[in-house]
Amino acid sequence: MSDKPNLMVVDDLDSARQMVKRVLGRSYAVFDFASVAEALPALDRAPFDAIVTDLRMPGIDGIEGLHRFKAKVPEIPVILVTAFATVETAVEAMKAGAFDYLTKPFEPEELEIVVQRAVEHGRLRRENAQLRSALSGEFSVRGIVGKSQAMKDVVSMLERIAPSNVPILIEGASGTGKDLLARAAHAMSSRASGPYVALNMSAIPENLAESELFGHEKGAFTGAEQTRPGFFAEAEGGTLFLDEIGLLPPSLQPKLLRVLQDGEYIPVGSRKARKSDVRIVAATNEDLQRSVREGKFREDLWFRLRVVPLRLPPLRERKEDVPLLVEHLVRKHALRLARPPLLPDAEP
Repeated sequence: MSDKPNLMVVDDLDSARQMVKRVLGRSYAVFDFASVAEALPALDRAPFDAIVTDLRMPGIDGIEGLHRFKAKVPEIPVILVTAFATVETAVEAMKAGAFDYLTKPFEPEELEIVVQRAVEHGRLRRENAQLRSALSGEFSVRGIVGKSQAMKDVVSMLERIAPSNVPILIEGASGTGKDLLARAAHAMSSRASGPYVALNMSAIPENLAESELFGHEKGAFTGAEQTRPGFFAEAEGGTLFLDEIGLLPPSLQPKLLRVLQDGEYIPVGSRKARKSDVRIVAATNEDLQRSVREGKFREDLWFRLRVVPLRLPPLRERKEDVPLLVEHLVRKHALRLARPPLLPDAEP
């Protein structure tokens, strides 16, 4: 039996299946099927590490296939391949639980990278990602503590989308833990070994925001005595968390949109575009949809950021989490202060 990871490929076109075999055959044991109906029984016969499936196929399409694969093996990473990618396609795929999606035509290297990430994610999930205690239904994921259904739903969605590269928009009032959620998304992704860079838009003067984000060339403006990389360069290969994204100046909104659409940005004072391999996680405590209606925030940028939104509920909507949070904070600060934690009967 092969020691290579098992990869399932589902496509009605024989040429597409053979292409995947040629690209990935050295590193993976590739088993190909012409339809979802043919592939499903194979999941009962052998363990698979990942699935690559076409979106548009006769009979059962890729989205329905994704649902059926997940019904059999919930933890298996599924990559959707489509020639008709739109924001709506991405939303549908990620909500259905896809690990990621690729747009045809794609480079062989893109396929290799995405499949490698998927297989690694599956391995880490099997080994380490016990998100909930089977006994109590409580969980603590990268500092996110709770047992309420509202927080379980947030964690469940986070687990689905964290491994992919799609942007995340975290919505919630101040103090609900948006930075914790962003850090968790980074830690649970294949970019976890890369940098995590956080930037609060409220902390940057508007006239310096472009330089802070994209960097600048020497002499680009008065005081620019040397070339300086921006936050995008610092976050290369990792995650850039943009807090209070609603305060992004209107002049920079199309430039951030370009990064999300084309993966490129131009430093201040430069004429040459730079490629960016950065996953964007944004957060807001504002009603961005209202800002769009009022003309303060670009609608196309809002759509791009909000491919999969995560709403962090306030504590008043999850009161059952309060005792857990109290216990968590007491233990944390008791350890820091080298003092014994409060006794259980001291809890209010």
